Amino acid sequence: MAQAERRSITRRTLVAAALMPAALPAPLCTAAPLVATVDARARGDADVAALLAAHRAAVAAVETAAHHLCDVEEGVADDGGQDRGSGADDDAFLLAATAAFDAAWDAETRAAWALARAVPVNLAAAATLLRYVGDVEAQDHDWPEPPDDAGARNWASAFHHTLAAALDGMKRAS
Repeated sequence: MAQAERRSITRRTLVAAALMPAALPAPLCTAAPLVATVDARARGDADVAALLAAHRAAVAAVETAAHHLCDVEEGVADDGGQDRGSGADDDAFLLAATAAFDAAWDAETRAAWALARAVPVNLAAAATLLRYVGDVEAQDHDWPEPPDDAGARNWASAFHHTLAAALDGMKRAS
């Protein structure tokens, strides 16, 4: 019986995997996209469509940055012949990959919190937002912790309270 290739898993790979399941290196990761395609414009709310597109793009950027960071840590990324240094503190290539991952993660956090705070203008937009969030959660995506200024205990709480308030407003307006 042939043995499967053994790949070392670094601490950063495990952290990235915990944050984003698709960040595991092949053959450990699945190739399924994290976010399903939803066309909110067909349901009547361009603002929701823009938020969903921004979140999809941010998730894709995190996945790309996580894969690149794993490749850098495992020594399989092309560093263009740079002197990689002798430690993490003097490895410019690793520092750049880490900074890119951190920036992508921050952008995804901002996009996710924009979804949590989105106020849909009609029932169709609310349904689109709920479907999107349900699709993301069905793929075991964890929403980010609140930024310091979020004023909420967690993402789901903020999302549910914002959506409930929007639905109450729609009910009063009708």
